[in-house]
Amino acid sequence: MTVLSTIAAIIRRARRLMSCAAALPGALVMMATGYRILLLTRTDRIGHLVGEIDCVLKEERLGRAPARRGVLLAPRDRVANRHIVNYWARHLTVIDSPLLCWALEPIGQFGFASFREDMSGYFTAIGKTAKYNEIFSAWSERPPLLELDPADVERGEAALHELGLPRGARFCAFSAADILLQPRVTPYDAFAIWLHCNRERFGS
Repeated sequence: MTVLSTIAAIIRRARRLMSCAAALPGALVMMATGYRILLLTRTDRIGHLVGEIDCVLKEERLGRAPARRGVLLAPRDRVANRHIVNYWARHLTVIDSPLLCWALEPIGQFGFASFREDMSGYFTAIGKTAKYNEIFSAWSERPPLLELDPADVERGEAALHELGLPRGARFCAFSAADILLQPRVTPYDAFAIWLHCNRERFGS
């Protein structure tokens, strides 16, 4: 390790300590009021925005985690789908102001003020089995946490009809990506290749 890299590491650690010190009063307030900060691994990915929240809420209802009053940090400029956040607002307090999210995010560093200390195990577990499948299996035939509003159902049916699908017709949605044409294929991409199909196989 060079002198410059050592200095850079010390500066990063000092900044982290300062951030924690500044966030401590807010974390104590959160703990006292019963609220907990919910930090997702990626708010800009629809799978994480939907799946991780679904998992933590179902864990509560299954009795696997204590019931908490969650505060979801979902800055409006970094969410994959703002409309789905409106649905989650039925179960969580949602903060979508980028400035407020920036100010509150350090509070989530404290375990006693976070909704879950480690969100990576639900979908992005590396070297071990992700927890989402087991949670969904345990949920079994219970009703889903979210249900589309009639207005959204009508909008969806209208959009499908505009694309040429008759009303009430069944359809299968799939994703097609020419991922093999990318210059670099990472291990993550290898899994994506298995999930995706080549467009020419089914027609465009």
